[in-house]
Amino acid sequence: MMQAGIDLLPDWASDMLGVSQSPLQRKLIRASINRSAPMLRWAMRNGSVQRAKRRMGLLT
Repeated sequence: MMQAGIDLLPDWASDMLGVSQSPLQRKLIRASINRSAPMLRWAMRNGSVQRAKRRMGLLT
């Protein structure tokens, strides 16, 4: 997850922090996040957003 956060940084920010990722690393990080995102969404199915939607009658 930390590597995914670094991937989101603009170039100037990663330069300031002295961190860099190769194109292959970025591709692998993005693929692993895309694979784990459905599980994380499932785990957060009772999060604050979903509870608020249920209170407003927007989520069944």
